[in-house]
Amino acid sequence: MASRETLRIVFSLDATIVGHLKAQGLQFEFMKPKEGELGLGPKVLGVMAELGIPTTFSDSAGRAASPVSSDAWRRPLSAGGLKLHCAELPAMRQIVLTVEELEPGSSRSWDAWVSPFLGDTRFVQAWITDAEYDFWQNASQILEYEAVGKPFRHLPLISNGLPPPLQGQNIDTSSNPGRTIIRQGYIEAVGSKMWLGQLFWAAVQRDFETVGDVVGVSIGRQSDLGIVVLVSDRDLTDPGSSETQIRMRQQLYGT
Repeated sequence: MASRETLRIVFSLDATIVGHLKAQGLQFEFMKPKEGELGLGPKVLGVMAELGIPTTFSDSAGRAASPVSSDAWRRPLSAGGLKLHCAELPAMRQIVLTVEELEPGSSRSWDAWVSPFLGDTRFVQAWITDAEYDFWQNASQILEYEAVGKPFRHLPLISNGLPPPLQGQNIDTSSNPGRTIIRQGYIEAVGSKMWLGQLFWAAVQRDFETVGDVVGVSIGRQSDLGIVVLVSDRDLTDPGSSETQIRMRQQLYGT
């Protein structure tokens, strides 16, 4: 049975410190982006038009929304069986565009979605994951399991790190092969297909030429853009693919 997939595209973001706050012995810095959301609206509309996807957008409340407006991207938008969201993360120096299928196959072609952004000088990385698998690999709140009656007592637990009376336990996702971790300038993740730009290799401080082979993963390169493309021959939602994902993480991130 076909499954829903999610595409994430990461761009570098320049930011400046606009304020400081000290509290309980800790110092916080407030960051503000120096630039906007990369003109994503027109590019997204162009992809959708090329693929024949309806471009009537609405927000989570069902109200009509224009994807050309930068303000509209601050909340999820839906159109043509897709949910799209642009998140600015100034402290982590990145912008993340997420395109999630609400229906299997509604994206039509992930290659067509990624292609317009590969030549952007701020492109860092992009990858495709199974939407359901990705969610549960990163779900840390017990309430998320209880809400749908999903068993969790066999899973490892970890303190939520909060003081009384707010202390509690979360699901420990730190060893999940499909975990997603936001790092400075990039996101540590693996997917069935990955596009890795020059800014990615600089951020992870690794050289593509030194990355070893991973069984079940083919590696190619778009020499004109300096993009490395990794494609897994295995279904990464298959429990038997854990070793492949672990090996990919070791080669890309050293974890």
